[in-house]
Amino acid sequence: RDGRRNLLFVGRVTPNKKIEDLIKLLAFCKRHLSLPLRLIIAGNTATLPRYYFSLLDLASRLELDARDLVFTGHIPREEFLAAYGAADLFISLSEHEGFCLPLVESCRFGLPVMAYAAGAVPETLGGAGLLLRDKEVAATAALVERVLNDAELQESLRRAGLRRYEEYR
Repeated sequence: RDGRRNLLFVGRVTPNKKIEDLIKLLAFCKRHLSLPLRLIIAGNTATLPRYYFSLLDLASRLELDARDLVFTGHIPREEFLAAYGAADLFISLSEHEGFCLPLVESCRFGLPVMAYAAGAVPETLGGAGLLLRDKEVAATAALVERVLNDAELQESLRRAGLRRYEEYR
């Protein structure tokens, strides 16, 4: 907790997860929003090292540094739970998802969820998060800003998420 708001993505660092879209969103937010943000990517970076290094290169070209973007790699359970605890918003721009357990985990932690409506994401969330029908960066950034600045919306998303988690339990 250093004054930055934390966006969290949990999942493997693979091309279908479209982490480059998250990085581009973060860069846009850094340039155009007044909110200081950090993006935490909690997931294995070793599976496809070339993809991971291409993401680091993209972040560098977009003038993002270690204060803006954190790749945790594979982490122990305690650190994994701490990532959820430090997050202000779970965000996924993945273009290929099955059930997507991190969405349910985010609901369990009462974390507001925003996700691109790909694959089974709408069914998994069941109305417990904000679904993105497209990934236009300015509109997505505006929605991120709204969620992070609107306490009522955050609380509504938290309650909906906890209800959804209870349905899965």
